[in-house]
This record gives sequence, C-alpha cells and structure tokens, in this order.
Amino acid sequence: MWPSRQQWNSWSLPSKLSAIGVLIGVVSLLVSVGIYAIPVVIRWIWPPRTTVTLTVTITNPGESSVAIEKRASLFLTKYQEGMTAIEVMLPQECELLSSNGREIKGDLIEIAPGESVFKVEIPNSYLRALQTGEWDVFMGFDRGDGGSFASDSVPFTQEVIAERSLLANIGK
Repeated sequence: MWPSRQQWNSWSLPSKLSAIGVLIGVVSLLVSVGIYAIPVVIRWIWPPRTTVTLTVTITNPGESSVAIEKRASLFLTKYQEGMTAIEVMLPQECELLSSNGREIKGDLIEIAPGESVFKVEIPNSYLRALQTGEWDVFMGFDRGDGGSFASDSVPFTQEVIAERSLLANIGK
C-alpha cells in the first residue's frame, strides 16, 4: 500500500499532497481515538474504587476515657412497617478511619468524655444496597473491657448518609 520511491517520483504534486493529507488524517485519527480509548480501557481493566464514608458520633457520658476497638461491625437491616427486622445482611467489618479529622493509629481508641466524631468507609459489598434505599444501617462496637454497644439506625441512602451522623452512646 505504501508507494515505492519510483512510484512516488512519478506522481504529480497534487497526488503527493493528497497522500500526505491522508497520512496526516490517519495519524490524527489514531491520536484522537487513542486519547479517548486509553482512559476507557484503563477504567475497564482497573475500575476506580468508589468510596462512601459514613459519619459516626460516639458519646462518652462518663467522667473518664473508655477504650473501644478500632474495628467495628456494619449492619444493614430491612424492616416491615410495625415489625422487627425481616432481613439482615451479613455484617461487614469496617474500621474507624479518622477521629475529629485525625488519622487513627493502633487497635484501641481512647474515647474521652463528651462527643467524638469518626469517619467509616462503607465496604464495596454494601454499595448496591445504598442505591436501593430499602435498608437501614447501624454499627456495633466492642469496648476494650469486653462490653459492646451499638449506634442508632438510620435509612441507608446517599442523602441520609451525607447529612446525618450515626449516634452511639458508650454507656457505663
């Protein structure tokens, strides 16, 4: 398909310019398709990780700090009006990522008297349920002394999670 030197020399100037124009057009087409296609292929091979965070406010009504474990359980439940839970998804383990804007280090967290606000990343396995709006979410926590406590339950929708915080009280 590529002309030999003898063929090229026998062509008229308009034919040569047409061939150069076709070559430039093919190269620019490949570049423009490549600019679009390469990111699409990369996202297809390595899809971006969707992260949704949940805010949890833990209240310590006592006068001294209480240790809780960094890992907590996230529960999704479906309710029928006026009844107890009719369906519960397997709880997913998650970590408290940050407290009042600071990263958490270590396995136990000391909760000072008063309120502490935490961020929790919702596991990818729960993201489909987030889109349906049929579920409620709450969290269970383990205390360092062997006790446990849970947060309140809120509707598991993008809007509610963005606006509200799960509330949990350590108790005594």
